[in-house]
Amino acid sequence: MAYMIWNNFKTTALMAGLIGLFMAIGYAIAGPEAVLPALMLGGAMNILAYFYSDKLALATMRAKPIARQQDPELWDMVEQLAKRARLPMPKVCISPARAPNAFATGR
Repeated sequence: MAYMIWNNFKTTALMAGLIGLFMAIGYAIAGPEAVLPALMLGGAMNILAYFYSDKLALATMRAKPIARQQDPELWDMVEQLAKRARLPMPKVCISPARAPNAFATGR
């Protein structure tokens, strides 16, 4: 439970930092009248990032979801890891990129 609170805190701090950065850049470039538009732009970007960053990451890697029948060994490994961590089974995707890679996305 404590790790969830810590993760939520880190996410909130990063999102607040992004909004603060937008506001500081807006102020530096155009003065005080740019702070409100920069706040709105930063907030909009945070909302988009929060809801669509997982889809963007998968699209960037051209990853496609697979079924268990397509790669049972990989599927079983992910399923076993999820059970050990007491997490729900995630979507399993495969990317055509030649470089070895594994990452988790989502909220």
